[in-house]
Amino acid sequence: MLDRLHAVALCPCVMLRYCVFCSLVLILVGCPRKGEEELRKGNAYFATKNYEKAAAAYEAASSANPKSARGPEARGNVAFEQGDFKLAETWYRKALEANPRHVTSRHKLALTLATMERFDDAIAELQKSVEVAADNPYALSMIGGLYRKQGKLQEAVNMQLRALDVDDSYHAARYALGNLLVDTGKLQDAERQFEILMTREQTALSEYGYARLSAKRGDAKKTAFYLNSIVKRGVQQPKRILDDPIFKPLWTEKQMSMLRTRLSTATSTSS
Repeated sequence: MLDRLHAVALCPCVMLRYCVFCSLVLILVGCPRKGEEELRKGNAYFATKNYEKAAAAYEAASSANPKSARGPEARGNVAFEQGDFKLAETWYRKALEANPRHVTSRHKLALTLATMERFDDAIAELQKSVEVAADNPYALSMIGGLYRKQGKLQEAVNMQLRALDVDDSYHAARYALGNLLVDTGKLQDAERQFEILMTREQTALSEYGYARLSAKRGDAKKTAFYLNSIVKRGVQQPKRILDDPIFKPLWTEKQMSMLRTRLSTATSTSS
């Protein structure tokens, strides 16, 4: 009996099957991946805004698993949160070296470049993202937003339309399209976009769109009504809501100051 067991144990076929079985168990049950513990610690530190310890943990995760984009991407998030955009760019690029198809890191790199007003570089990164995932409305819409910053309004409109072709429910693209139509004077088309947002219960986006639309039409009363509604919802701070240049022709500096005070009062009343 012992001789038979010994023979079976030494049989290459049996040993091969045993190894395959063990591999399947590891796949199904799972085994800890390199750097997972460091990432978990980093996430806990990041959640409590302990950025120094989070950075150290993410760097350890990146070293433990250099083929993963997750560690360097997370380290880039810390740098971005701290306002060190050059360092954030460095880490997001490291993430993409580890995995060139890591779309999230590509988007964050583009956002970082845009924050530094390197709009052409940001657009180039987003176009790479679209090459990897053509059905990505976020990248298309963000390209449109950057074209708008560059004053390329028709190109911006086209990109928002492409984003909506991919995903008709992508509300950020519809809101951006509506605002572009306001800026280019196509007010009825803009109103239609804001109506769609309202019917889809995107009230805050719709109301801010209506405020800009009313301002473009020179209707100070309606503009103030929508701005007041937005502030009451706590969506926008009264000190910043009037920064858009589209509102300036409606009121004098004194009237603008009074409106800011009134909007601040609306905020304190609703809270």
